[in-house]
Amino acid sequence: MSSSSVAPKFRVAICGAGIGGLVLAISIEKFAQRDVQIDVYESHDAITTAGAGISITSRAAEIMQELGMYEEIFDVSTKPSSAGFGLPKCLSVNRV
Repeated sequence: MSSSSVAPKFRVAICGAGIGGLVLAISIEKFAQRDVQIDVYESHDAITTAGAGISITSRAAEIMQELGMYEEIFDVSTKPSSAGFGLPKCLSVNRV
């Protein structure tokens, strides 16, 4: 029996393909053993923009770098002045 036909040891269902659900899926994929199957479920039938922005603190940006997501997010973000946030290093993602 080849290793590709072995059932995964764990199966994880993630409900919601928002920021939290997708980061969780990426984290499990990156740090868990290869014998984990990840299923992401979303109630919407299409991915659309919400017209809203998010702010990413410096610690969140560090985690995104670890996960290999930072460059892609950085390309569609702007860096706000730190005056309103009190955080010297943060990004504001205003389009997807």
